Amino acid sequence: MKKSKQILALVLVLMLTITLFACNKTENKEENKETTETTETEKTEETKTEDKDAEAKEGEAELPQDALKLETKKAENLDEKYNNAYALMDTENQDNKAKYDALYPNDPYKIDVNVKEADEANKANYLGLLENLIYMDRKLDEVTEDKPYDTNRNKGEAVLTYVLSNEDGKDPVFFANRDLYNFLKLDLETGDKLRIKDWSLLIDEATHVILGYNQKDRYELGKTYEIDYFGSKLKIMPVGVAKEGTSYVNGKGEEISLDNTIIAPLKYGDSKEMLNEEQYKEIIDNALILSPEADKAMYLGNYIRGAYKAVHLSDLILR
Repeated sequence: MKKSKQILALVLVLMLTITLFACNKTENKEENKETTETTETEKTEETKTEDKDAEAKEGEAELPQDALKLETKKAENLDEKYNNAYALMDTENQDNKAKYDALYPNDPYKIDVNVKEADEANKANYLGLLENLIYMDRKLDEVTEDKPYDTNRNKGEAVLTYVLSNEDGKDPVFFANRDLYNFLKLDLETGDKLRIKDWSLLIDEATHVILGYNQKDRYELGKTYEIDYFGSKLKIMPVGVAKEGTSYVNGKGEEISLDNTIIAPLKYGDSKEMLNEEQYKEIIDNALILSPEADKAMYLGNYIRGAYKAVHLSDLILR
């Protein structure tokens, strides 16, 4: 009897040992399974991250290592679309004043009009001048009997402005406002035109640009590039190529060839804090005003800021 009890106890101990061993083995399997699953999950997350990075880089391209140069020359003639184009001449500059007096010795446009804006030449004033030009119809509230100004009739003016980014070692970028882009009426060699939303302030996607003809083999349509934008960065995507020979005559009488440039939208909202005083002055000095009314355009310099005089572009170039 005693021997049977010993055998039974031995069997129970043996069974308990087997049970404990089995449980330990199960736990190890579960731990190994969890470790394997964790490792596989981490690998999957890493793969997803790599795929995401690859997708982000897909479509991006490096800028050309070399650069084309901007080509400008004195304009010798004007086509018909410049018939109603006027430049603003800053007669605080003595050379400009002499040129203006030579063009208009009798100066029939010396009309004093009260100006609400400050006369100090600084960044804020140039910006104010630029914005006032855009809304000039609403600004002139005084007229003379001999030179009446009909605010109901004299509509349709457009102010053409741009900023040139022309640094050594980088392709020149011709940033044009919407009025100027529409005025250019670009004929395209291939691709699409710019969209209104390319001038939007809230756009997240790459800004569409037009390549000058000589840039067509240097940049690929549909690819994304990153260029300098007034001290910041701007992602651009070429969508079209302008035909060879595209050019623009500015308010200084310079003909700018756009064959070597990238034509991009000028977003004032983005650039206000980035442009310096000289760049703002350059915008004004290079601007063109399209006006169906000659007298209206000639008044502009007088009523906005006394030093600026409006000059018919054809007089500036051809006389």
